[in-house]
Amino acid sequence: MKQFDDEGQTKIECVNVLDGIISCPITSNSQDGQLSISEGEKSFRIDGWIGTFHRSGDSKTADGDNLNAIQIIFNNKLADEDFLRKISGKEVARSYIVGRVRADFIADLDDPITSSRQGLDDSVVEIAALSEYIKNLYSEIVRFWNENRPGSNTKKIFDKYPKIRDWAQGFSGNPDMKTYVNKLFNGISKIEFTDEDQEKLMIRNAVLAFENASLLNQMVKLTNMLENEDDISKIVLEFNSLTTIEAMKYRDIIRNRLDIVMKLDRAVSENAKEKILQELLAKNLWLINQSWDEGTDISRSEQRLIDEFNETDDRLKSKRFDIMFKQPHISELPVLIELKRPDAKSYSPTRYEAEAQIDAYRKSAAKHYNDILGRNIRYKDIKGIFIWQENNKISGESPEDVSNWLANNNLQIIKYSEIIHNVETNYREYLNASSEISSKLGFLMEDDWDI
Repeated sequence: MKQFDDEGQTKIECVNVLDGIISCPITSNSQDGQLSISEGEKSFRIDGWIGTFHRSGDSKTADGDNLNAIQIIFNNKLADEDFLRKISGKEVARSYIVGRVRADFIADLDDPITSSRQGLDDSVVEIAALSEYIKNLYSEIVRFWNENRPGSNTKKIFDKYPKIRDWAQGFSGNPDMKTYVNKLFNGISKIEFTDEDQEKLMIRNAVLAFENASLLNQMVKLTNMLENEDDISKIVLEFNSLTTIEAMKYRDIIRNRLDIVMKLDRAVSENAKEKILQELLAKNLWLINQSWDEGTDISRSEQRLIDEFNETDDRLKSKRFDIMFKQPHISELPVLIELKRPDAKSYSPTRYEAEAQIDAYRKSAAKHYNDILGRNIRYKDIKGIFIWQENNKISGESPEDVSNWLANNNLQIIKYSEIIHNVETNYREYLNASSEISSKLGFLMEDDWDI
């Protein structure tokens, strides 16, 4: 088989020149017509060629006629205009094949054409031998095409996109992974892209799918699909249900949250006023409760009781709570939060003073919800949270007494340092785990990654 490599200037890039001999048995029937008796073999010469197009799109003429066929001719006459239709199979190479086979011996046969005049009749032993010869040759061409053309095109992809080549070379020390990479790009190289943007999108998504399969320990599954699946796009969809692109976006969100934690850390270090801390926490309630969903949950800050809970008591209606949030999918009741400066010193409330302050808010809220819900809610059913750093009046008490007091009154104390530590611990673990992915695949997020 001869292979031409002329950078696509010639449409037929791989050609098998035929000059062969086919043989078929010479038989006759027994007297009762039931037994076939061999009388030796007879041979016939055929010639011609079978090749493949450089691109499957070359298989159409300017007028739209199909050239993806193997023609059988004899004595300059057309015996079968498309023998390829008789060969079963869905190989990608099939759409690239074209050829013409001259079999002049057909002229000496009594009736080699089917009764429907739709091509050669395989029930004729000579035609059956010709069919078998061409089918075997077809299998050889498909094997050759699969082994040679994709490898060449893979190199073209790497030459065109150096950063993809660099990514692939990262697996050079792992023979198994290198094999998987080659199979992946062999599949991509078989696709006829309509434009470069489509090609870049497929390559990027395929690389991400590959990395996802690796992270999920599903390389065996991916390899099996690469072996058996004709459509590489199905493989990309299979392994991009949660793409690394989404992971990178999540990483950006986390980085933004860590920046906010740093702002909180500075505010605490500088003993910022309650107002500054209130604004920071109210806009970022995930700092307090990491299940907080900005899209579905409700929050208020610095609201007067008369405005939020329709408070009518003149002693209470002008009071303002610091922060209130509610998660409707969890509870119909809110959580009320009272903030103090990180280091309040002599202004630190005793636990009874702190409880009295937040109870005023909780009682107002309970009365409001009982009115609108027709319920019998106790004010202690509404959770109260204190946030401060140090309270020397409470920290001097017995830890057991403080713990019982909080539990009996549905209260909680959170230190600013605890908020900072918990968020940093939870999110930095993810960032550390994703740093390797970022170094390997961060270029895919750049507009000019193909340079």
